[in-house]
Amino acid sequence: YNNAFNGTNSFTGETGLYNMDLDVYDIENFINIGDISATIELHSGQDFVMINTVVTKLNSQFPVQIPQLFTPNNNENNLFTISGLRDIFIDFDLEIYNRYGNLIYKGDNSTLDWDGTYHGKKMPSATYFYILKLNDGYFGSMKGWVYLLY
Repeated sequence: YNNAFNGTNSFTGETGLYNMDLDVYDIENFINIGDISATIELHSGQDFVMINTVVTKLNSQFPVQIPQLFTPNNNENNLFTISGLRDIFIDFDLEIYNRYGNLIYKGDNSTLDWDGTYHGKKMPSATYFYILKLNDGYFGSMKGWVYLLY
């Protein structure tokens, strides 16, 4: 970026913000999953610049996709799989409950994804509720539902 100190605001398009600058820069292509730090450098080749605040926002999008429909009838959706979960959150715990509040599945990174059964018996088509504990120190627990359809 050529001049971060040019009196502009990339949120509103304002160009006459004298003595102030408010800009957003996309750094997605400069960091990778698993990076534990990022270095931000600001340079000015022309004026004396005093920096008051630099706000950095990382992990702005949640990296997993939780399906709300699960169809374990010998198609591509045979398991309740949360996309990206096992790649990023290695210490997660997942619990699935029926509508009566009975625990019917408990899993983690060492178990297979839920196949729609409880003790080997197919569960009926219905709405089931999950609690996903990510156990990573940054994200808390997530609660939601999934509809099981045969």
